[in-house]
Order: sequence, then C-alpha cells, then structure tokens
Amino acid sequence: MKAVILTHSSTYESRAEAVGRYLEDSGWNVTYIESDFDHRTKTNIRRTARNHVYLHMAPYRRNISPGRLKSIRDFSRLAEKTLDTMEFDLLYVCIPANSLMKAAAVQAAKHQAKLVVDLIDLWPESLPLSFAEKLPAIQTWRRERDDYIGSADLIFTECGLYQELVDLPMDKTHTLYWFRGWTERPVFLPHADEGIIRIAYLGSINHIIDIKLIADLLAKIREKKRVQLHVIGDGESRDLFLDEVRKKEIDVVWHSTVYDDVKKRKILGDCDFGLNVMVESVRVGLTMKSLDYLAEGLPLINTIRGDTEKLIRDADAGILLDRDNVEAAADAVIAAAGNMDMHRNARDLYEKYFTEESFRETLAKFLPVESVPRPQVSVAMAAWNGEKYIGEQIDSILSQLTDTDELVISLDPSTDGTEAIIRRYEDPRIRLLDGPGNGVIANFENAIRNCRGEYIFLADQDDVWLPGKVERVKEAFRNREGERTLAVMHDAKIVDASLADSGQTFFAFRGCRTGMKENILKNTYIGCCMAFRRALLPHILPFPKEIPMHDQWIGLMAEKYGRTELIREPLLLYRRHGENATDTKHAGAAQMIRWRAGILAAVLKKR
Repeated sequence: MKAVILTHSSTYESRAEAVGRYLEDSGWNVTYIESDFDHRTKTNIRRTARNHVYLHMAPYRRNISPGRLKSIRDFSRLAEKTLDTMEFDLLYVCIPANSLMKAAAVQAAKHQAKLVVDLIDLWPESLPLSFAEKLPAIQTWRRERDDYIGSADLIFTECGLYQELVDLPMDKTHTLYWFRGWTERPVFLPHADEGIIRIAYLGSINHIIDIKLIADLLAKIREKKRVQLHVIGDGESRDLFLDEVRKKEIDVVWHSTVYDDVKKRKILGDCDFGLNVMVESVRVGLTMKSLDYLAEGLPLINTIRGDTEKLIRDADAGILLDRDNVEAAADAVIAAAGNMDMHRNARDLYEKYFTEESFRETLAKFLPVESVPRPQVSVAMAAWNGEKYIGEQIDSILSQLTDTDELVISLDPSTDGTEAIIRRYEDPRIRLLDGPGNGVIANFENAIRNCRGEYIFLADQDDVWLPGKVERVKEAFRNREGERTLAVMHDAKIVDASLADSGQTFFAFRGCRTGMKENILKNTYIGCCMAFRRALLPHILPFPKEIPMHDQWIGLMAEKYGRTELIREPLLLYRRHGENATDTKHAGAAQMIRWRAGILAAVLKKR
C-alpha cells in the first residue's frame, strides 16, 4: 500500500513525519512531499532524504504579505502536478495552505485514493483581519478550503476549537493533538529563592501575542512580589515587547532563540509559569509553546479559549487570565507560585494528551490501516537501454524471491524496448520507477531510496544470479548477527556476453578484501555482488557528489559503522560484453588520484 503525505510548511513537518512513521510501521510505502523553504530562517535549503520529494517554494520575508501568498499558491500548483505523476492509495494533506485543498481533492478522486485532511491552522480566521472578513479576496481565500474539505474521507483538526469555527462534517472529523518528544519526567522541587516569581515566554514574538496584557499582568505581580521574565524566542515585535515590559520595570532575562532542547528545558525548569497570552482576535485552541511548558511541568498563564482553557481548568494546571480582571490573575499567580502539585498536574496533562504515544493512539482509532508485510528482501536495480539482457536477469532474480519480496527497478529514459520487457512481467513484486536520467550512480540511488526490505541487494541489468544466492547471503547476515555485519559481498564468475565462463572469478581478478584503508587505496567492492542491511541507509544516503562509484561508498560506510562479510563462493555470472556501465580496466593515474581524494574527503565528512 502506498501513501503520500503533503505539507508546504517546515513548521508542520514533524507532525507529517509522525503520521508517516505510523503508516511505515504498518508496512506502508510512504512518500513525503515537502518544500525546500525553511519558514523559520526564511531561506531555501537543499535537502535530500529517503522517500522525500522537495518542491521549490519562492522565498518570502514577511509572514503576512502578498509574496507569501503567491509563493504558497505556486507551490500548490507544483504539488498538484507532482501528485498527478504518482501512484498512491492514501493522500494525507496538511492544511494550510488552503490552495492545497483543491489540489488534494482533485488528485485523490483521480487516483481513487482515500483522502485525509489535517487542519492544523485556520487561514484567514487566525489572522488579525476581522475588519476585512467580508472582502471578496478574504472570502475567496476561505472558500479555497471550505469548498473542497467535505470531499475528505477523514478530517483531523489540531484542536477541538476549529470544529466550532469551521463548518465541518462532524461524523468524520476528530481532534488530533500535537505531540512533543520529551519523555523524561522532570523532578519537581521548590526553587531555592522563593522570593521571586520566574515567568517564561517561549516562541515567536509577533503581532498575535498580547504584549500590553502581558506587561500589565507582570506589573500587577511586581506590586506585591519580585518577578523576572525569561524570554526564549525572537520575532518582528521583539523590540516593542521588550520595551513595553521594561517600562514596567520588569527584570528581563533575554535568551534569544534556543533550539537545543536540553538548554531550553533547563531554562523552563527554572521558571514557575509559562505565558500563553495572545490577542483576543486570534482563534487558536492550542499553541505549540503550551506543549513545551507542560512537558516541563510548567503551569500556564493562559488566555487561549477552547481546548487549552478546558484542559487547564479540569486538570488544575495553570491560571486562566481574565482580561477584565488582571489584578485577580496576578493574585492567583502569586498564590500558586511554589505549588508543586500544579507543576505535577501540568506534566500529567502533557503525558495524557501530548506525547507521540497518545498521537498514535488517536491515529489508530480513527485511521486504522491494514498492516502490509514488509519485504525481507529488496533488490535495487538500475536500468537503461538494457533490452539485450535484462529479461534473463529479472528471471534469475524473481525465481529466488518470496511473494512478499520486491524488485525495485529505476529505469532511466531509454530508447530501446527495456520498459516494454519489464512491463510484460505483470508481477506485483516488480516496482518500476522513473529514473532521474543523471547517470548510473543517481539511478541506483533512486532505486535504493525506494527499497522497503530489511536486506537490500544491488543488481545490474545484464548479469545472472546463480541459484541459492539470496539464501546464501541471508545466511551470512544471520551467522554474523552479533558482529554488526552491515554488508555482505560474494564472489562472481566472469563470463562473456553469451555467458561462457572465462575461468576467472572477480575476487581472484581484483584481490577482494575488507578494510577501509585498503579499499580507499584500491577499491575491491562491486555492487552487483553486494547486499546490505536497511540500517545502513541513513549512513549512505544521499550519495556524496565526490564519490567515483556508489558500491565503493556503500562498502566503506559498512566498514565505518559496522563490518563487511565476504563469501568466497561465486553466486553470480558477471557478464562482460563491452557495453557495461563499469569497466574492469584501470583508469589513468591522475584520475585514480582524484577519485581517491574524493572518496576520502566524503568519508571524512561523514559523521
């Protein structure tokens, strides 16, 4: 089964990836469509990751701007074109952008796929545009979402409040809370200096936080108790925020932006409360900063209505700030300072609703998926103009695969009958991919990225596997389970175009051996004779640009992070016919030096 998860924003990617992990753990083949734009730094970044497609998004500087709207709309058009070329059984789309809603609805219908919509934010409702709600442009913006969301088979909302603000089909709409990965439970001890109340503000400092209300609250607390504000974050309203609270003679500790969770937790752990105070027009039921506060057992000072208000009240996990009675809220903060029960309640609330475990429980309840057996063996083949021999090779491979194994063929644009030969098999174990058309290394990388098996075998299009190869290699992995064997390479008989035996084997010809230094000086790894564990994928992908061939890189990474096992038994007919993608002859001395320098640089850079 195949799923595509689509999101335009780097802010939403952790949620999208968590949904993907849930599906992958059930054996689904998941492809992620994301953008190349980092919303936090406002820059385009080059990224490569297995099973990910990164679409270009034009950069923008301001969050509320015509430039951002155009960038997102262009991304949505590109996403729809990309979906049109893919195969999938389930499409999971994160909204916003509203313009993605139509693209998702059209493509899900075209592919007869299940459509799941994850409503993570409300545009334009969450923006301070109430004065313009009836403008035609704003109405059109809202309808981009509302006119198509009803076609979804299942709708998740990041908070229950959205279900009150948007007309959704309630029989297929459910709340799916965000999660945080902080599993270590804090130790709740009173602070040594109980004469001061420390309050944290975490997150973007922008137009949607209520700066004046925060400053007024801190001033009321300061009238009766020392107060210190710890600020973790940054944004376009930073100077205004700091000036406003300092006018009230509040002691401010400015931490700027902190991305390291250990450092962030230390700062929050030294505080008594977390500020969750937004302007009244904002329609949000839950903020991400709330999860960080609760994970560290920090009670909230809250103005957010809906989910957060109810959860805090029911769990006694914070102070609800009444805008019309700031002094009462200040007194409540002073009275609750040092109350360790409230800290424990905050952490208990986090563990009940906001862990990845609870996230998965909600997915399993409302998006149950059939478990698909994961292949034990995946064969990654790179093909191009291979009609002379590819049929014979495919036959030799399929005869050794079980019904749940797979042969993944990445086919670069060809001018002969290679594709027709592959398609004639009509075998569900064969997955044919469009190759990148950028050479043999990139073609193999594409095939490998799409493999789902525990053991990944590499295959050239023109060789022939000897009977028993797969079982013999799997046995080598199993026999060395305790010795961290990440790759296995076997010997091969060197044959001519008609498979006549030359009387020589590859190991004897090349002097094959293990060892990182040895194989940098003289490479003896050969891809068509290699298999490796899935655990090696994060270490080998993406292939560095400096490497001369992918097989040497894979072998060296297996040596770096584990070990390579050699089987000194020919398990393959290594066909040499004069048109092979690789040559058994040595390159010139200058080229060899350049290759060795390149592969050495790539190995040293890999952490």
